[in-house]
Amino acid sequence: MPASIHHSRQGRLAGVYEALVAHPNDTVSSLMKRTRLSRPTITTLLDSLTELGLVAPQGAEGNVGRPAETWAPRKDAGVVIGVDLLHRSALLAASTGRSSIPTTGPRSAWIPRPGSPPCWT
Repeated sequence: MPASIHHSRQGRLAGVYEALVAHPNDTVSSLMKRTRLSRPTITTLLDSLTELGLVAPQGAEGNVGRPAETWAPRKDAGVVIGVDLLHRSALLAASTGRSSIPTTGPRSAWIPRPGSPPCWT
């Protein structure tokens, strides 16, 4: 993971999530090596990702000593975004695996002529 990702909490969250997507069923120790983050940071980020519904513990790994818990992305997590680009407007719809993303109503954007600002409705 690039060092610049470590500068923000969002970057660290994304880095841990991306590591789990690339290597499902990783342990905290494995995530520490992959991301170069500390154990307390990894466990805090895993708690946050769990609260967001993006990852879940998968059980324990190992036979000797205290088994290490493994983590993986949830199979039902994610966001689907649909975009309909028309000649003079664009429409957007978004949904999570469990429910649609709340909106305040339909929105469209008129595609402006070059040099004029966009008009959101």
